[in-house]
Amino acid sequence: MLIVLILFIGYYAIVMILLNRACTTVFEKNVEVTRLERQWGLRVITITSILWIFIVPFSYLELLEKVTSAQNREAAQKFIATEETSQKN
Repeated sequence: MLIVLILFIGYYAIVMILLNRACTTVFEKNVEVTRLERQWGLRVITITSILWIFIVPFSYLELLEKVTSAQNREAAQKFIATEETSQKN
C-alpha cells in the first residue's frame, strides 16, 4: 500500500509540474485571454488532470463489459441456432 501511495504522490507531483509548464506556455502565447479566463482555464485543466486517472479505468471496465456482453449475446445466438437445427433434424 505504501508503494501505491508513493507512486500516487509522485504522479501528481510530475503532473503538476508539467501542467504548470504547459499552461503557462499556452496562455503566454494567447495575449487576448483575460486574467479571469486564464484562472478558470487553469482550474479546469487541473481538475481534469487529477480526475482522469480515476475515470479512465472505469470507462475501460465499461467498454470491457460491453464487449463481453456482445460476445456472450453472439455465442447465445449461435447456440440457439444450433439447437433449432438439431431439433428440426
